[in-house]
This record gives sequence, C-alpha cells and structure tokens, in this order.
Amino acid sequence: MNLAGRTAKNSLFSLAGFVWVNGLALATITLLVSRLGPEEYGIYALATISLGFFAFFELGLTTATVKFVAEYQADGDVVRTNAVVNTSLAIYLAVGLLGAAVIWFGSEFLATVVFKVSPPVRAIAGFAFRLAAIGFAVNLVLAVFASIPKALQRFDISNKLTMAITSTNFLVVAGLLLLGFRLRAVLIGTLMVSILSLFAHIHVCRRVIPGMRIGLGIDRAILQEMVSFGLFHSISQWS
Repeated sequence: MNLAGRTAKNSLFSLAGFVWVNGLALATITLLVSRLGPEEYGIYALATISLGFFAFFELGLTTATVKFVAEYQADGDVVRTNAVVNTSLAIYLAVGLLGAAVIWFGSEFLATVVFKVSPPVRAIAGFAFRLAAIGFAVNLVLAVFASIPKALQRFDISNKLTMAITSTNFLVVAGLLLLGFRLRAVLIGTLMVSILSLFAHIHVCRRVIPGMRIGLGIDRAILQEMVSFGLFHSISQWS
C-alpha cells in the first residue's frame, strides 16, 4: 500500500477508534452511575484517577520506544529492536512494581487523608486502590507493547485492539452490573480485562515483528538514548 493509501487507512481507523471508544466510555460511565450510585462510582473514578497520576512519572519512555522501534525496524535491525523493547520492558516493569507498591501500601492513606473517603465506604475504597496498584503495573507493561504497532504505523491494528478491549470491558462491566454485582466485582473484572489486553498485545507484537524475543535485558547505550529523548520530550510537553 502506498503512503497516501496507508495514511487514509490509518486516519479512518483512528477516527473510528476515537468515536467508538469515547461512545462506550460514556455508556460505561452512565451504567456505573445508575447501578452503583454516586458514592461507589466516585470511588471507581478516584482509583482510575490515581492510575493516571502515577503514570505521569513514566518519563516519556513510551514515546522513546515508538521512535527507536520505528528507526530500527526501518533499517531491518531486529536485534536492536529487541534491545529497545526489552530495555523499555525492564524499566517499565521496575517502575510499575515500585508504583504498585506505593499505591498498595498507601491505599489507606489515599482513602483517608488524600481523598477523605467517608467511613462507610472506606474499606471498599482501600480495596479499589489496591486493585488499582496491580492495574498500574499491568498497564505500564502494556504501554510497551501498545507502542509497537504505532511505531510500525499500523494504527489500524492499534485501533482495532483498543476497540476490541474497550468493547470487552463494557460487556464485562455491563454483565456484572446487570447480574447484580457491585463495585468489587466490577473492579476485578476491569483488572482481568487489562490482563487480557496485555496478552493480546504481546500476541499481536509477535505477529508484526516475527523475530521479536521478549526478555528483561537492559542495553545501557540504548537506555541512555531513550532516557535522553524521553526526558527531552516530557520537558517540552510540560513547558
């Protein structure tokens, strides 16, 4: 496919993904509020917000992964592509586990001091933050594999995956709520979908890069390049 055709295809899938994902997000929020009530939905939202806050410290390595995977794949250098992916994976796993530990052991502090959750729902809030801790680690590792189709300009694959996972999450949440389950079950179901998404992305990445070898080795030279680019990108975004 020529450049114009690929650009048109990527644009179409990006638009379809945007409409589909945001439409289902709105439907999910409406269902959660109507079935859980404002207080339990508020806890769900706070747990989600906490994930976004801690992900702020990813240091731009996702963008760096996209850049360097794109460069090395363009050169046909699978060895260095693997080095970029595995270096990024090792760093994100370490950051994910550290962040997960902070959220997990700080769950009571988040519930009582930071967000001042009322005593009747404080226990479920603590549970929500602990599951969010696991979700943080999973989603940070997922970010590495989600960046690979984008690096290869396969936005059709990226958007198909996003649409499929968003649809699955909506069906799980809707099914649990309609069966009478409450917030705990919804949180567990959402975490399971995130784990499913991780494995789906790994499978797809192995298909689009046949020579991919997944490991946790760190290439120091590549890490230095990635951190330099990632920090520069992050600072430029913040300024």
